Amino acid sequence: MPSRDWEPFSGIRRKWCGSIRFRHTVWLCVGIVLIMGIGSGLLIYQTGNLIRKSAEDRGLAITRAFATTGAATILNNLFVTQEAIQKSFQDPDLLRIDIIDSDGMIVASKHVDRIGAVLTDKDWTVPVKPRQEVLTYSQDVHGEPVLVIVEPLFADRQLTAWLRVVMSLTQVRHEEWQTVLRMLLVTLALMAAGIVGVQVAQRHVSHVLRTLIGQLRGALSALGASPRTGILDATDASRDQPIAHPGQGEIEYLTDVATQTTELVKSQSEALRESETKFRSVAQSANDGIVSANSRGLIVSWNRGAETIFGYKEEEVVGKPLTVLMPERYRELHQSGLERHRSTGESRVIGRTLELHGVRKDGTEFPLDLSLASWKTEEGTFYSGIIRDITERKRVTEALQALTLSLEQKVKERTAELEIARDQALVATQHKSEFLANMSHELRTPLNAVIGFSDVLLEKMFGDLNEKQEEYLQDILSSGQHLLALINDILDLSRIEAGRTELEVSTFNLATTVENTLVLVRERALRRRVDLTSEINSQLGDCRADERRVKQVLLNLLSNAIKFTPEGGRISVTASVIGEYAEISVTDTGIGISTEDRQRIFEEFYQVKRDPAHKREGTGLGLALSKKFVELHGGRICVESEPGKGSTFTFTLPLRAPIEIPGSH
Repeated sequence: MPSRDWEPFSGIRRKWCGSIRFRHTVWLCVGIVLIMGIGSGLLIYQTGNLIRKSAEDRGLAITRAFATTGAATILNNLFVTQEAIQKSFQDPDLLRIDIIDSDGMIVASKHVDRIGAVLTDKDWTVPVKPRQEVLTYSQDVHGEPVLVIVEPLFADRQLTAWLRVVMSLTQVRHEEWQTVLRMLLVTLALMAAGIVGVQVAQRHVSHVLRTLIGQLRGALSALGASPRTGILDATDASRDQPIAHPGQGEIEYLTDVATQTTELVKSQSEALRESETKFRSVAQSANDGIVSANSRGLIVSWNRGAETIFGYKEEEVVGKPLTVLMPERYRELHQSGLERHRSTGESRVIGRTLELHGVRKDGTEFPLDLSLASWKTEEGTFYSGIIRDITERKRVTEALQALTLSLEQKVKERTAELEIARDQALVATQHKSEFLANMSHELRTPLNAVIGFSDVLLEKMFGDLNEKQEEYLQDILSSGQHLLALINDILDLSRIEAGRTELEVSTFNLATTVENTLVLVRERALRRRVDLTSEINSQLGDCRADERRVKQVLLNLLSNAIKFTPEGGRISVTASVIGEYAEISVTDTGIGISTEDRQRIFEEFYQVKRDPAHKREGTGLGLALSKKFVELHGGRICVESEPGKGSTFTFTLPLRAPIEIPGSH
């Protein structure tokens, strides 16, 4: 059902697309309607303005005549005024003349029955009781257009009354309709004339197109091409009989036929010229050599690239066999392949790129790439070859191969040397680590004795000590403890490097461990007047790791923070959960660390540079051990710092997931 409703519109659309005559007729009619519509509008506008201007002039003449008389004269002589209104103003377009007093009551009027009526605000049509002359356009109760003029009347400069004049503008509407009818008749006449003109003009165009097609048909015959059926139909049809073609008008059909015929003439005329110039222009501009030969193997074309490669001029080789460009060993194979292709059409080289050798004019042999193709014409089979001199490429390839072999040999030799050096270094490191690990008992035993006896003497178990003795014993005790801490750190480091570190993995409450570690350093922080605070996340729970090593890492970081934070500074410890990891940070307001020191701070025995006036403390192994212990647990440690503003050391540990710890049991 919907398709049937749209059938008329689809037919009009097909006719619009297929017939230039229909399109021209429609556009002509649309143009005439637009022009006449604009003209009618302008004429109606001008006529209406003239009529309105005339009504305004007549109405203003009445109002100004009364205004000149004055309000006092009019109001004091209402009978005379009423009589003047009745007799003097007989204009057929004058609908009303009302004189209104200050109370809004009509005291004189062209229509006697209106005298005594009091006007409401709506009845004024214009602003109520205006103080100046007002002119406006409106409509009466019947919808007819009217002109309303209100003139204020003054007595001794006091506004005492108004004169209202109402003029009919019915003539304007009448003139507008008359104008529309006249312009409509003119438009229809012009449209009829235009349609006839289009028909005559297009009939003339059809005749011209048929004549042109006939001439093009003759040109095609001269070029040896057969005209298409449509061309025959167009030229054989009667001059006076229109040609009908499905989906097209006569002009469109003849235009298409003329275009097709012109294209055929153009393609046939250019085919001959292109066949002669196309190959030569391409061949002559190429850097590679391009050589063509006929079915007998004789050279028929030779470009500048071939001249550069072989050294022959074109006139020296055209007509000669291709074998003059080949080494002796290729010639017999070339002749047999040429004969096979002529007789059977089979070829092993056409359509492929081969790496062969050629012979220059001076007899020297050189490597080349050859790509072969063939084509057929009425004169027979022809062959073309694209030739590229690859002498330089071969030289570079051979040089690269030699260089590659040399580099490979050097890499093998150097790799062997590095492997030997690596093995020697590993053996030396292993021996050092084993020596330090095995010396643990021998180094600690005498130190423990020194520390123990010094502590006993300081306790004064064998008698009192003088001030100098007590000072010396305190130095011995602190030096022994410092040396024991250094030996313990070195032994821990050597065990890690030797792979002999054993982490005692257990499940413990990490928050409790952090709190216990803070207790160990809180007294030291108080002595240095450093504020020590902590913030531990309530979600921080159990952790599976070596509790003693974790406490050692945190203790190292706190000891460094207290050591490098001046009096009045602050140290804060935060512990939180991030994903599957626990993150613990130690932040201080100490001296900070420079960029150069941050890059090496986790190296063994490296210490941050301080003011020369300050004594260096520690072994330089605390951070190195902390880093190794954290990494053994599968975590990481990093530092953020700025000189003069403090530092933040942060390390992470796996929290919930089970971990495989090297060397653990």
